[in-house]
Amino acid sequence: MGAADFTAPAVKVRKARARVGGLAKLRFSARDESATVRIDLSVSAGGKALANLTVPKAKANGSLRTLTWRVPAAARGKKLRVCGAALDPAGNVGARSCARLIVT
Repeated sequence: MGAADFTAPAVKVRKARARVGGLAKLRFSARDESATVRIDLSVSAGGKALANLTVPKAKANGSLRTLTWRVPAAARGKKLRVCGAALDPAGNVGARSCARLIVT
């Protein structure tokens, strides 16, 4: 039996750009002792959630991953943020990481 995992995973969300009606490339990376982690991403404007997205099994080796999201017309002229958190198989939750999503 292996040692218990008490280390929280880490996620890093990168800044992105997109156009209204276009696909935003939401980029992130994750690190953890386990091979995979669940990533929960949220896109918000002024504290109001526009989207909640989940990647059930993202590689936790630090490689850059991309998830696409279609930018709705409701995002026009708003300051958007993409935030992400990682959960490992042992149930450890890492700190949130946020970045701007610049919409033109």
